[in-house]
Amino acid sequence: MKDNTKTALTIVAAVGVLAALTAILVFGAKMAQRIKQGEDSSLISESYAATNSSVPGSSNGNTSSASLGSVSSGPVVTTAPTLKGSTQKITFNTITGQTDLPSESFVVALSGLPDNASELDKQLFITCDDDTLDTWLKLTVVRNGAEVTLKSPYQYSSGESVKVTLLRNDYDWTKVGQFYKLPLIVYATNYPDAYWFVDVYIYTD
Repeated sequence: MKDNTKTALTIVAAVGVLAALTAILVFGAKMAQRIKQGEDSSLISESYAATNSSVPGSSNGNTSSASLGSVSSGPVVTTAPTLKGSTQKITFNTITGQTDLPSESFVVALSGLPDNASELDKQLFITCDDDTLDTWLKLTVVRNGAEVTLKSPYQYSSGESVKVTLLRNDYDWTKVGQFYKLPLIVYATNYPDAYWFVDVYIYTD
């Protein structure tokens, strides 16, 4: 009786081990299949993303000929207007006590303005690093037949003739030597790289 029981238990144990091994093999096969499917899915997604990201303007895999045609074929080169003037130096020679003081004109204009340039595009200014400019010189332009005196910030339009008139010749020249220099700088409002220099030299005998 004991031998029969032992044999029965051995058979049951063997069947249990066999069932467990079978379950493990089946489970392992299914896991391997799922992993393989996951890798394939990942590779497909990566391939899809790479394919679509390589085409400019594509969305959800749809690529139009218009988006491909928008790619620039080269850099766009533009040339900004520049300032050109009639002179870069004005010289006044005076005699102490002279009442009829000299004047001279210069013209500075923007070259290369577009045909549809606005008044703001044509706007020019004059500046000077000498704060006493107004005590030495009078700057004027003629508009509608009348002479108009420019005041700081000395705004006028491209191409207008600026008349420079000396206002004084009573300076103590022993303080500054043989001459006095007033550097005028003409610049454009809308074109910061456009400028022109006119140096005004004042001499006395």
